[in-house]
Amino acid sequence: MSSKIPGNLNPAVIISAAIVAVVVLVAVWVNRDAPAAPEVMPVEEAAPVVQRIEIPSLPATAPNLAAEFQLEGEMPALGESDTTVQAHMQLLGGRAVLEWLAGEQLLRRIVVQVANAADGDLVYQQSPLVRQGELAVVSLADERFALDPASYRRYDAYVDFLANMQPDLLVAFYRYYEPLLDQAYAELGNPIGAFRGELLTAIEMVMAAPVLETPIELVPIGTAYEFKDQALEALPGVHKQLIRMGPQNTRRIQDTLRAFRDRIS
Repeated sequence: MSSKIPGNLNPAVIISAAIVAVVVLVAVWVNRDAPAAPEVMPVEEAAPVVQRIEIPSLPATAPNLAAEFQLEGEMPALGESDTTVQAHMQLLGGRAVLEWLAGEQLLRRIVVQVANAADGDLVYQQSPLVRQGELAVVSLADERFALDPASYRRYDAYVDFLANMQPDLLVAFYRYYEPLLDQAYAELGNPIGAFRGELLTAIEMVMAAPVLETPIELVPIGTAYEFKDQALEALPGVHKQLIRMGPQNTRRIQDTLRAFRDRIS
């Protein structure tokens, strides 16, 4: 039997919030190894966007999923969704998942990250997730440095959470939450209905990231590090972040997103 939480939302709708994290995971699970200048994200309600585009229908939710997770009902207003998203995340993954979240206007910030990830960029300040540990390096001979594989473990909990989600369930909850995501994307001046196309572009950016099994040398730049291989350093920020997450985590992320992409495109 399912229980209800304040706000007229079924607790299971939390998975829809998880979907948001899933489909933009590289955007929200961004690297915190390099500091960046603070940015202030506007949260004011934008003027209504009337332009619309035609988008293909999403796969219908299986009746058993709709019944089990009650994928119908009233959603919160976009600007008032933080408390509900956080409550749902805790119901889905426990206290540890709730502790990942930080800041306000979570859904809007996620949409900003998707838009940037589609271009290969990351906006570190806009991530709704907190850093899990620090970048670790190992010293080599001749004053050389390399990325310590132990750093990869900082992201294991995030990737485990993602990889354990069933693709069809991800699609069902994305279908439920897409109107709010579209609304947030329209606030940035885009046509209503355009978010899914941007999301698919961001997923393709993740899918194109290289998977590196060999040691990765670094060079110190001030208080941070860059890749010694300039071909790696020139990669899009999304690709460099996935490299810092390690080959196993990158493959698991790509596998999950591939299955999700194939169901919504």
